[in-house]
Amino acid sequence: FEFNDFAGWVDQVLDERDLRGTLQVATFHPDYQFGESAKTDPENWTNRSPYPTLHLLREEEITRAVEGYPDTDKVWKRNQILMKEKGCGEMQRLMSECMRAAEAQEG
Repeated sequence: FEFNDFAGWVDQVLDERDLRGTLQVATFHPDYQFGESAKTDPENWTNRSPYPTLHLLREEEITRAVEGYPDTDKVWKRNQILMKEKGCGEMQRLMSECMRAAEAQEG
């Protein structure tokens, strides 16, 4: 079962259960790639994670957060700029460091 297929299935379930507008799904994956980007584009790191992850967000909480932040477009733009500044090598180093720390805790 591919991660994108699974994420699509979750979206279908939201529709079937009439939860669209109540819940939103954010996807994260070790190999995340935006559709319009190259695999090596540093911006992909904004949605990369050590493990495939679905983050369920309550729409009402998103609305509250957006209302309390003056310009939400700046957030993702700032994140993309930061990823470009850091570069893929540094982001990979940080991801590896996180994985080693997690493995050490698991014992």
